[in-house]
Formats: sequence, C-alpha cells, structure tokens
Amino acid sequence: MMVTDLRRCRLSELRRRALQRRATEVKLSSEEEEQLLRNLEKKETEYMRLQTHKIGIDDFELLTLIGKGAFGENVLVKLNYDEFDLF
Repeated sequence: MMVTDLRRCRLSELRRRALQRRATEVKLSSEEEEQLLRNLEKKETEYMRLQTHKIGIDDFELLTLIGKGAFGENVLVKLNYDEFDLF
C-alpha cells in the first residue's frame, strides 16, 4: 500500500514538472503558469479522491468456507477486480 502511495506521489510530481517545462517552452507568463499549476493540483486532488474507495463485502467473491468459530466464519475470498490475490 505504501509503495503505491509513493508511486502516485512520484507520478504526480513528474506530471507537475512536465507541465512546468511545457509552460516555459511556450513562454507563458508567471500568472498563467500559476493558474495551470493550480488547475493541475485540483485535478490531482479529484483523482486521488476518486481512487480512495472503501472496500466492502460486495467487493469480494466467496470461494470457500474455511471454518466456523464462536465469533464468526473464516472464508477464503477473492477481490472481484483482482485475479491473483486471495484473502
């Protein structure tokens, strides 16, 4: 999880630098460049908000019942959108 967050941060920084580079190439004024960077930040924030999705029971597919106990059941499940991870 932490690696994914670091990767997102790094990609966000790379996008910001690329935008700054393009802004200097086309010789935008500092006000226009600041406006572009503010818009990028808003878009990045919206993207991060959409990426944070709380996982619920509907996100899993029940594979098999492992056992029952006094406090509940242990089941093997698979994420609906991931082919390889079993929980």
